[in-house]
Amino acid sequence: MNATESSQADESMLEVLRPLLSKYGVAVSLADFHEQVNVVFHDIESAVYDQVHADMWNSLPQQYQLVFHDVDRQPERSLANKPLSILDIGCGTGLSATLLLRTLSTRVQSVHLLDTSNRMLELAKSRLQNFEGPVEATHGTTDSLPSEQKFDVIVTCSVLHHIPDLRSFCEEVTRLQTPGGIFVHFQDPNDDSMTLTERVEREAIFKKKTKPWVPKSFQRYLPHRVLRALWNAVSGARREGYLELVNTELLRRGVIQKPMTPGDIWSVTDIHIREDAGISIETVAQFLPEYRRVSYRTYGFYSVLGSTLPGALANEEQRLISEGSKAGAYFAGAWQHLHLP
Repeated sequence: MNATESSQADESMLEVLRPLLSKYGVAVSLADFHEQVNVVFHDIESAVYDQVHADMWNSLPQQYQLVFHDVDRQPERSLANKPLSILDIGCGTGLSATLLLRTLSTRVQSVHLLDTSNRMLELAKSRLQNFEGPVEATHGTTDSLPSEQKFDVIVTCSVLHHIPDLRSFCEEVTRLQTPGGIFVHFQDPNDDSMTLTERVEREAIFKKKTKPWVPKSFQRYLPHRVLRALWNAVSGARREGYLELVNTELLRRGVIQKPMTPGDIWSVTDIHIREDAGISIETVAQFLPEYRRVSYRTYGFYSVLGSTLPGALANEEQRLISEGSKAGAYFAGAWQHLHLP
């Protein structure tokens, strides 16, 4: 796909959801439908997010260390020896902010948390209550932040695949970035590896060794172990079950007229994760014309995070990470603003 085609595909991403409007009797606009499903889903997920995504807490610290090692190796180190202001977009329960504080240590001066889910935001604020610097929190999107507010480091973790219009999002990142600042993103579905023979072969090896049972309707939307963990973590905890809670709230709000299937819910929330599709590093690059890429790492070579792998496969995961292989299911990137101070 060339740059023009990629741009058009991104701008019309919401259109793939249009058939769901009539299917579920949606009473709001397409954009509102996408927003409300996401907010409800993540509000409910907040109660179990840390347990369901424990693998991220175990595997991502290494990626943060590697990416910021790449950043610090740059000859134009505009952030060196500077107290850093942080903006965490889609902060969730505070995973990315916590890992940033661990990675950058005493270099962080202030943190600003941003999320469309109030429940996620409250958990993130609680997690950072012992941070010695100022912590601000905004409920909403980047539009909620004034243009005069600038940040040295802007981070997203497991966020880009939720955003239909990546071009507009990247424009907002640029607007909020200090000259010479760094934009970093983690846990993005790596479109460039989707059809690689070696990845397909590794997925087959993993499935043969673990043999998990997952409904086929789920498999096209998320790695199967993530889905199994999500479902098991909440279905036993509440009688209605996790996705039933999402449907119940959407019905109560009048957004839908009948319950959505699990696959359709995930097709809305994880809009960039589709069969043989994800996000390409080159797509991100074309939307960040005022930046240069300073780090590109991939991981999840068996389509799950390394902390969930059995011994031999975990060792192979580490070997591929150390070699800088670009065939992982997930990727992380760091970009430096070109207009240095």
